[in-house]
Amino acid sequence: MRISYIIMMIILISCSNSEYKIENIDGYEVVTNNNIKKDIKINLNLLYEIKNSDNSIFSLKFPRDRFSLNSALDSSMNLFVVDNVDSKIMKFNNHGIFVKEFGGKGQGPGEFPASPVDLYIYKEKLYVIDENGRMTIFDLEGNFIEYRNNEVFSMRPRSLKVSDSTVFLTGEAWQGRWGTEEFKYGLAVFKCNIELTSGDMLYGDLKSFDIGKISPEFDDIYSTFNGNKLVIGANSKSEFKLFEYDKSGKKNREIIKKYNQIYREQESIDGMKKALEKYSDRSGGMFKFEEPSKYKNSTGQIFIGPEGSVFVSIDESQIDNDGQKFNVFNELGIMMGTAIVKDFANFDLRSDKGYLIAATSKVSNYAEEGKTDPVIKVYSMSF
Repeated sequence: MRISYIIMMIILISCSNSEYKIENIDGYEVVTNNNIKKDIKINLNLLYEIKNSDNSIFSLKFPRDRFSLNSALDSSMNLFVVDNVDSKIMKFNNHGIFVKEFGGKGQGPGEFPASPVDLYIYKEKLYVIDENGRMTIFDLEGNFIEYRNNEVFSMRPRSLKVSDSTVFLTGEAWQGRWGTEEFKYGLAVFKCNIELTSGDMLYGDLKSFDIGKISPEFDDIYSTFNGNKLVIGANSKSEFKLFEYDKSGKKNREIIKKYNQIYREQESIDGMKKALEKYSDRSGGMFKFEEPSKYKNSTGQIFIGPEGSVFVSIDESQIDNDGQKFNVFNELGIMMGTAIVKDFANFDLRSDKGYLIAATSKVSNYAEEGKTDPVIKVYSMSF
């Protein structure tokens, strides 16, 4: 009894802390954070890196529009990488040495009729999702097991997570018939059964879509998963919210933090305009974009770090050569402080099996007009 009483008092005292507030709403916790001016130091250990060279027998390629250079680790630290361009999966051992590739474009067993975009390893099986939503399953030697068609949602997936009986898909989704007033479009996270025959929208907002008036900063959705919890975050100019779910898709926590709006440099705005003009020209003028905002997005990519912590990239610092900047929250959703990591400048990040995978950002390749060489690095990480 004495121990329980002490624990209860600690919780009550913590919940009244002026740096944050914890409330219980509709069966889940809402943690509202104030800014904590504390520097967080992290320890990084580079385990191996993969990059192209003149004598490489493989080729890392940047994916096509709207996709990332995605990869996943198995329990032996072997890395599997999506080749979105040639519709293949590449396998590297736990020293970063190329082992094999498998898949390929086609209709046969183990081939991809649409380009693969992401993959996840669960219970010694490799799950690969393609841009049409079909999921192909392999063993860890690249042998085809089966495929499953998405029978639930009209969507173009960008990321895939798998747990006991649940598949989480993040991507572009739509409802209604293209070209009609009823057509709606947006980004969403879906929870599906493992067979992809039933499911629900876990998070997202599909809106009416005007092809001649597209927001250049479509409210992006980021998600991260460590096998036990799924965390979803969305872009904003003045605040962000993180939504934490368990592996079955039950909502456990909402994490909130406010931001002051931050101005973009004019050079950045001009660069965005130039890129949008190029994209519009490539579409023959079919796609037209609104003016970019003069304010930065307050949040960006997220990943689950050591001890169940959550790292949230902020202030569009992913492309800051001085280092990527993160707000860091502990496993209870309470802000610990801010970390700036120079090693992560211009990298996309994802956590897997307790490790961190950093892949050269496609945004940096655009900024260098296609001259950037892609690199993938695997780290262990601690506080």
